[in-house]
Amino acid sequence: MSEDPSTADLAVVDDAQLAAWAYGRASSADEIDRAHRAALELARRAELAVSSAAAQTAGAPRAAARAAAPHETGTRTNAEPIEHEDEPEAGISIRGRIAIGAGVAVLLIGAVIASQALLAPRPSTATSLEIFDRAETADERALIGLFERAGERVSLGPRELGDVGFGTIVAYRSLVNSSGVQEPTLDLVCVAAAEFTQRTQNTTISNPTCVARAVFEQRGITTTLYGIGGQYDVEWGPQGSAELDVLISESQRLVMEPGYEAIFIDRPASELDEQYVAEQLLLESAGVNITQFRTLNPVEAFLVDNPDSRNEVPPDAEWLAAYTGEALDGSNKRACLAIVAAGEQLENSCRPIEEMASGTITLQFERGDWRMLTSWDPSGDISTFASNSE
Repeated sequence: MSEDPSTADLAVVDDAQLAAWAYGRASSADEIDRAHRAALELARRAELAVSSAAAQTAGAPRAAARAAAPHETGTRTNAEPIEHEDEPEAGISIRGRIAIGAGVAVLLIGAVIASQALLAPRPSTATSLEIFDRAETADERALIGLFERAGERVSLGPRELGDVGFGTIVAYRSLVNSSGVQEPTLDLVCVAAAEFTQRTQNTTISNPTCVARAVFEQRGITTTLYGIGGQYDVEWGPQGSAELDVLISESQRLVMEPGYEAIFIDRPASELDEQYVAEQLLLESAGVNITQFRTLNPVEAFLVDNPDSRNEVPPDAEWLAAYTGEALDGSNKRACLAIVAAGEQLENSCRPIEEMASGTITLQFERGDWRMLTSWDPSGDISTFASNSE
């Protein structure tokens, strides 16, 4: 059997030292390579021992047969003693030798199998950074442009660590090589939150945080990422998967996924809107304690050629408005479309808050020859269709 050149330098090392190198903890590339070569050398020795044992056990039956046959010396009488060509050693029979040889073969074959098993990848030595060895997904590839626009250098990755609330926690590596230097002068392991905002239908990169690779390999990275849609706690060690947790405030939820309440986020409150809430102007006429209020358009704007003339609206004008409110005791929470004027509600259409996730509010009203239909859907869109009955 020819000797593997890769293990030639280990041929003179004893088995105990080889085993210590092969199966001990390896912390560097050189030690990992030495462990691999040591395991190969142990396997080579075990295979050689099996071959030698097999050769010895094959010759044993022939020796036993010769020992059992009579010694040919010519004519002999029954009184002559039978002499043997080979005499067994004291205390060990030929049968015993065969049995011992077979046992050694079994043990050595087991050693070969064990060595081969130990040459396979061991989960305990796998590092978290192996996540960058797999192929990227389409979603991960789409994030690269976002990192570039955010001014982040991504050398490897990004790779998803897990989805949490409105964010996907991703990891990436950032390497910087100085001119003429083979090893990177800056080697960082980073995490960030990629957050999708329902209202804008956009994904943004939030709060990238990095540590040096040497630090990561010792204790990993533990940090809190502060995004638009949540506070993300990340604990990602040198080995194993990341542990993720999230805290989402009500205001963050509304920003990321406002639903029917989008109108109150996207449209700044006017002085009139603030007055309706601060002075609870609908409490007397409608018995409603207002929690959120937005005027949308003056009714007159649907009837004239210049619908954007909000600055010319008189104080007592009729307004199409959207609001949320409840009874004084906090019950009967509802969302409403209404026509209001000078602090009074003239017409309205409402739905219970719990139905707004899947329901649409519609309000129909007429002014002169015009008929208006306004809709407020679960996504927060409010639209009005006007038609002339003439």
